[in-house]
Amino acid sequence: MEYLELICKNDEINTDELRRKLAELEEAQAQAGAKKKEITDELKLSDWLPYQSLDETEVIKDISKIYSVNLTDARNMLSAFPEEPLIDNKPIPAIVKDLRNMRRKLKGDNRQKMSKTIDHLINAYGDHLNKCIDSIYWLSPYKSAVKMLTPDLVTLRKLEHIKDGEHREIIVNNLVKMWESNIFKNELDYGEEYAGHVKIFKESKKNIRSTLKEISHQSIRKSRQSVLDNLIIKTICNNPGISSNAIHSMLPKSYHRSTTPQTISKMLKKINATNVSGDYYILSDEIKKDLYGYVAGFIDSDGYITMDSSYSPRIGMIATGDRGRAFFQEMEKELKIGRLHLDQR
Repeated sequence: MEYLELICKNDEINTDELRRKLAELEEAQAQAGAKKKEITDELKLSDWLPYQSLDETEVIKDISKIYSVNLTDARNMLSAFPEEPLIDNKPIPAIVKDLRNMRRKLKGDNRQKMSKTIDHLINAYGDHLNKCIDSIYWLSPYKSAVKMLTPDLVTLRKLEHIKDGEHREIIVNNLVKMWESNIFKNELDYGEEYAGHVKIFKESKKNIRSTLKEISHQSIRKSRQSVLDNLIIKTICNNPGISSNAIHSMLPKSYHRSTTPQTISKMLKKINATNVSGDYYILSDEIKKDLYGYVAGFIDSDGYITMDSSYSPRIGMIATGDRGRAFFQEMEKELKIGRLHLDQR
């Protein structure tokens, strides 16, 4: 039998010295943690992120290390590309085109009012494009150069779609060349040197266009299924208690032909819509954005607060009918707390 003694009876252990060293180690760790927190607080994400043209995976890893968060939270710290504003399911450029056609038939004050409406829409769309450029963090420092491309929403979506550092570096280098050439040529008179900067400007712009052409339109579009899911959710939110047959009848022609009430019912199960006797319900985004405020208001109007024998508070809400049942089932899904009592007499 063999054994190894790590501490023998004859060995003397200075416990006071061990405690002192342990206290010094804890103090050093606390100071290091405080210093790291101080540096992290001073280093704002917006200060260094716009100048990171690396692969997006590397940028997310750097954020995770600096701010001590997991990769999912680090990815969520990146600004999302804004949703395109729609009016009656039409983009603003299409609305402006329709309004311009209508303006041709108007005269006098009505024509001027229509012109002002069109100008307001164009300004709003310009603000949306600016927000789109700002949301692409690695392009935001070169915003003035990006505007020289006269980008539309498709171009900006393609730029946002670029995730690898190699293509990002190509775009940034050409944007810088465009910006420099534009400054130099504005300070020169027409001549050979002016023509040289114009050539550099056009070549850089062409290089960016050719890089973006490699990205297909299909890769930046939403899938047909996701668009259909959004249409169904919007229809239910606007018409709570609607059946699958009614949803099918309200879909646009292109989706109406390719679907049936039965397929819509299967989609609604995947979307996790609440089904009460064949009628479907979904909480709207307005409620979800301030869910706890909505619950507080509901308790104030149709709720109760009681106390049991052990003085523990109990809070509840009461609703009746199929809509009330569906509403509480949806609330239970979102809140993930409480106990649901149905069909109480």
